[in-house]
Amino acid sequence: MKILCYGDSNTYGFDPRLTADFSDRLPKAARWTGILDSDPRFSVVNAGLNGRQFPHDRAGFAYLAKLLADNSDADLVVIMLGTNDLFMMHPADCRAIAARADAMFEAVPALLERRVLLICPPLPNLRPDGFRRALAEAKGLSAALAEVAAARGAEFVDAGLWGCAVYPDDVHLTEAGHMTFARRLADYLTDSGQ
Repeated sequence: MKILCYGDSNTYGFDPRLTADFSDRLPKAARWTGILDSDPRFSVVNAGLNGRQFPHDRAGFAYLAKLLADNSDADLVVIMLGTNDLFMMHPADCRAIAARADAMFEAVPALLERRVLLICPPLPNLRPDGFRRALAEAKGLSAALAEVAAARGAEFVDAGLWGCAVYPDDVHLTEAGHMTFARRLADYLTDSGQ
């Protein structure tokens, strides 16, 4: 099964211990995408990018459409976004983030023709200073994204229920967190018949 993974820094595999400028990442074998790729049942394309939000402009939609066209043989498209939207949308609003997700399906019709798994990311567990609204809105993100997935015929899982460990920045998955994520996703794919 070929899987195209479109996400942010937790898909990219960013390692916050290495740098403050978002240029370093965990080794492939330590990223959830790489761990999944090492399973002979799966072939994984990692299209993660630090700082990515749900696409919400013409350039973002065009990039995603090209990515899908370039990987037209992918059996599954995994989309895990929302964390950066919480931090960069002012004010943070889980319904507005879900609306971006819905607009993504509307603007990129190729998504409607593919098997898509929309994943609500593990939510940030930050100290409340300066992030009170984002943290409050984060609590409603899973339900809001689940509604979009159901309306658009996509599958949905909430990775926040998987207990993935994060670094002290409270956002990025540790190596153990990546392993847990990969195992839980593999279990989901196996249980759903791949």
